[in-house]
Amino acid sequence: MEFAIEDMFDICAILNTDLSLGVPGEDDDILDHLTGAGVITHKLSGKI
Repeated sequence: MEFAIEDMFDICAILNTDLSLGVPGEDDDILDHLTGAGVITHKLSGKI
């Protein structure tokens, strides 16, 4: 389960970089960037 969660954050980080959404300071910033850009919903961000 831990590896699956880490992989999910890695995928989110790749999306953040590829879409040039900004430099995250921590993992939560990645999710905030993706949510702000409309890539993921607030509901999904909360689940991640």
